Amino acid sequence: MVRSAIAMALISLTAMAGASLPRASAGERLRVEWEQLQTKRGIVLSGYVYSDFGSTATNVQLFVETLDQSGQVIGTRTAYVMGTVPPFNRASFEIKVPSGAAYRVSVANADWMNGGGGGG
Repeated sequence: MVRSAIAMALISLTAMAGASLPRASAGERLRVEWEQLQTKRGIVLSGYVYSDFGSTATNVQLFVETLDQSGQVIGTRTAYVMGTVPPFNRASFEIKVPSGAAYRVSVANADWMNGGGGGG
């Protein structure tokens, strides 16, 4: 069964200039959408990290919790999103996970680049 979840990011952020962003507003800047897939490699969580902020997110680290039938955490792991998450855009990810009844995915950490990247 394919499961989807949208999780507001729980983020601890540091701006490139060294100023910390307030936690209350940082949680609204990245969000995760994913689905569980059964592949030849095993169970994979495939999805996107979306940026609702005007700066590029780098070093985006995801925190994955594997849950049992009662909703208890039976395993955790972290994984990085490859590349960057452009402003007001998204970046994809795939994470191989052990078997579980359910999963939770959240953004554990990210850095922000000054500027927003260009366009032509």
